[in-house]
Parts: sequence; structure tokens; C-alpha cells
Amino acid sequence: MRGTGLFFDGETRRPFCPGDFLFAPAGRAHRFEQFSDDFATWVVYYGPEGGERAVEQAVREDCAVEASQMHTGPLSAYLIQDLPGFTPQIGRLVVMMNYARVTTVQAVEGLTTRQLDYLHDSGSNTIGALVGHVAAVEVAYQVHTFEGRDLSEHERKEWNTFLELGEQARREIRGHPPEYYMRLLTDVRQKTLRALAQRTDQWLYEQAPFWGGQPANNYFKWFHVLEDEINHRGQIRWLRKRLPG
Repeated sequence: MRGTGLFFDGETRRPFCPGDFLFAPAGRAHRFEQFSDDFATWVVYYGPEGGERAVEQAVREDCAVEASQMHTGPLSAYLIQDLPGFTPQIGRLVVMMNYARVTTVQAVEGLTTRQLDYLHDSGSNTIGALVGHVAAVEVAYQVHTFEGRDLSEHERKEWNTFLELGEQARREIRGHPPEYYMRLLTDVRQKTLRALAQRTDQWLYEQAPFWGGQPANNYFKWFHVLEDEINHRGQIRWLRKRLPG
């Protein structure tokens, strides 16, 4: 290890310095943050015999995530195009999802905890609750489309208040700093991108009964995740304009 900075292992952040050895469990999102200009490191993968394919797959997925994140700048954000590491249709979907996410983050940029908790009236949701809802909807569609199941009891306990919003959310979703919400969005999206990098365009068109028993494909379901975020981003912008001075 050379240089200094912070290492996020998927759960906690810790400072690092030259000579440190850092460990991240397989399959958990992790990254280096706020690192110095001279930062460099060796990456070592290890595991049981036969795990080489899993390592190769993890490297491909990491590259796909990094490539997708590089296409959110001011110039390329306006081009719906193929992305390295994704099949053509999935790559274009990711471009649109990334653009929506950039505008959501911009809509809450600079807000304080107090502003995130501001309740415009007794029937409104706070900005913080709406940001959490965006992440929770994505989690629900991850397990639905990637794993073919509903949220588990544990997942319901973790995400249900964000999913349902309303009175319970008005009581319970309070006091979180901006970093809390940004971490929710980032961690959930990285899991989505890694899963999408493993799938083909054919997967997008796979159908199953959906709302009211009507057939829907995975393409529509992830379009719904995208348009749901845009809908709530509009609410966030409306609420931000009405924050007390």
C-alpha cells in the first residue's frame, strides 16, 4: 500500500497509510475514497480451488460498474449509447438510469439534515424519505427481477418504511445526515449494476405476470424503477423550493 486515504469495506470506513493490509469479503462492495495523489496498491484474490472463474467474473463486473459511472459526466450524460461491460440494450438502460440518478443527487445537493427532515404539511413526505424511497424501490426490484422472489422478512423490516412512506415514515425517518442517503443510493445502485452486467439483452425481454396478472418483461420493470425515481425527483425539487429560508 502506498499513499493515504479512506477505505470503505461495505460497512465501515477506516483510514489507511503506507504498508497497511486491507481485507474485503467476496461479493461485498468496497472502494478507496479521498486518497492521496501517490496512492497505489496491490490487489490479491484468494479462495478455494476452482474459484478462479468467480474472481474473473467479479473483475468483469467491477469494470462494468466503473465504466458505467464514467458515463455520467456533463458531455456523455446526453448520449444514450453502448457501455463497455454491458450488452447493448442493458447498457442504454444503464445510461438512462445513471442520468436520472445524477439529477436526483443534484436535487438534494447541499441540503442539511434539518432540510432533509422538513415536513411541508401533515400529508407530505420529507425529502429524506423520498430519497430513501428511491433506494428502497430499487432494492425491491433487485430481488424481484434478479432473484425471482419477494422481499424477505428481514428486508421488509429494513426497507418497508421507506417503501410505504406515509405516517410511519413521517414519524421514523428523521435525523439522518446527507451522507446517509447518498450511501443508500450508491450501495444499492452498485449492486444493481453488478447484477445487470451479468445479464443479456434476452433477459430484458423475459416475461412474467405482473400488476393485475398482466404480462410484463424485465425491461418494463426497470423502466418503472427509472420513471419512479424521476417522479419523486420532481417532488423533491418542488419541496426544495418551499424550504423555509
